[in-house]
Amino acid sequence: GGLWSNTVTGTPRTNPCVGGGAVADGADNPDLARDCEALLESRDALAGTATLNWSADTPITDWDGIRGGRYPSLEGTPPRVTRLYLHGRGLNGTISGDLARVTELTWLYLHRNELTGEIPGDVASLPSLERLYVYDNELTGGVPVGSASLQRLFAQRNNLSGTIPAELGLMSGLEWLSLYDNDLSGAIPPELGDLSSLERLYLQRNNLSGTITPELGGLSSLTHLLLNGNVLNGEIPSELSGMSGLEWLSLYDNNLSGEIPSALGGLIGLERLYLHGNRLTGAIPAELGGLTALTNLWLNDNRLSGMIPPELDSLANLVRWRLSGNRFDGCVPAGLAAVADSDLANLGLDACAAP
Repeated sequence: GGLWSNTVTGTPRTNPCVGGGAVADGADNPDLARDCEALLESRDALAGTATLNWSADTPITDWDGIRGGRYPSLEGTPPRVTRLYLHGRGLNGTISGDLARVTELTWLYLHRNELTGEIPGDVASLPSLERLYVYDNELTGGVPVGSASLQRLFAQRNNLSGTIPAELGLMSGLEWLSLYDNDLSGAIPPELGDLSSLERLYLQRNNLSGTITPELGGLSSLTHLLLNGNVLNGEIPSELSGMSGLEWLSLYDNNLSGEIPSALGGLIGLERLYLHGNRLTGAIPAELGGLTALTNLWLNDNRLSGMIPPELDSLANLVRWRLSGNRFDGCVPAGLAAVADSDLANLGLDACAAP
């Protein structure tokens, strides 16, 4: 095999990937040989009691997670390891820091396994990494901060704890951030409002507290904002109306108070509005009648009062609404009453006479 210098001691050592069957031209492609070696050194930690067929005697093109895949795992001239598809393989070890030595990785798929331990920060911050999928595992520790190249961080359905790092606001390439169903606590950092490319933000079902930071209103590319199932308090910021591309706003099952901001009526692309299970007061703003794309309107189980505005008759695409558990009076607008999937029977109000 080829002689390599040990980075710690400087003594020569043999890279098992050179001269064996894994990287046939290892001497001519030392970078791929180093990728191969780093993967070999992470194999046992990752696999746990599962099996990965990674071996110095097996061509790297035939390795689990490298062969197959819709997109190639080896790219470039000479080739390097750029994508690892290790999802759903029953891996029950830990995410090895040795993966950070595979320096050209762009996609790392580790989801739907039984991995434990923390997500190494130096893996998340690999300079070319675009997708880090670690969801549906049993990972603990904090949310890792990735590099500016990271576009999708999917870490939902784990046991992550601590606060959401403000440094995530520096990940300027981030498009999807999914951290739901963890044990995260503390406030939503206002720095998330700096993520100008962010399209989806999923923070639901954690233990997040404090107020909804108005800086999120600057996320004009955002289509999905899901913050439900936390212990958020204070008012819904009217600045959220700045999220001009928003299609889904889910704030239910929190401790939100105050009135529903009339400015939300400017979110003309909104399709789903879930504000139920809070402590909202005041009347339903007539401006919500401008949400003509709305299919779902859930305002039940709050402390709303007054008349249900006739402007809600303009919601021609509405297929489901819930308004019970409030203190409305008057009648239910005829168009609203005609929607089949509703809790009209629980409101104790008659339908208004058709105009």
